[in-house]
Amino acid sequence: MFGASEEMHVEHLQNNALHFVDVVCSVVAQPIEILLRWQYGTRYYPVPVTFFAVSMMILLRQCWHYSAA
Repeated sequence: MFGASEEMHVEHLQNNALHFVDVVCSVVAQPIEILLRWQYGTRYYPVPVTFFAVSMMILLRQCWHYSAA
């Protein structure tokens, strides 16, 4: 049916997809968690997740500002 290399390829693809979904959900959830649990800070998130969450908040603020004007 499938060779060992094809099974490893599918497993690698699945792991990458799960990691991508985890990062995207973390980027969206981090600002909400900071609002709800502000005393804990961002030490539980990796640096790239924090960077993209802050970038998303800045971008959303700019979009909100331009749409309101």
